[in-house]
Amino acid sequence: MIWGAFNDQRFINDVIKPLKQDNKFMYRPYDWHAEPHITAKEVTVQSGFCLERCYSFTFNLDWDLKIWVETPKEVCLKRGMAREMMPREQVDYVWQNVWQPQEDEYIEKYKPQLLADFVIDGTKDFEGQLD
Repeated sequence: MIWGAFNDQRFINDVIKPLKQDNKFMYRPYDWHAEPHITAKEVTVQSGFCLERCYSFTFNLDWDLKIWVETPKEVCLKRGMAREMMPREQVDYVWQNVWQPQEDEYIEKYKPQLLADFVIDGTKDFEGQLD
């Protein structure tokens, strides 16, 4: 099971299915610092939609453009640590024993870098890489 896959069905029901029928969907993000933890906001797509989501190439969607951001594992860890609120030891353990092995498995199985229309370097500014 991919980390976070427990949200896949919610994502399919909340976003993918509605977008296949119309240009609206309900955005229901988690906010662990608020009550309630989940709120809903209707989103209307007017001229385009960009999905930035881990493991998004597992969804069989007919996108106009697919971009893979290739980033070294150590850079991903550093960035993840900078935004994480769990204690460092806990994050290190989860990163090494859950997140990274599952990401490695996802990349090996789905080969998103080969499915992408563009592969960009996650260590550089995005500007100019999609020219």
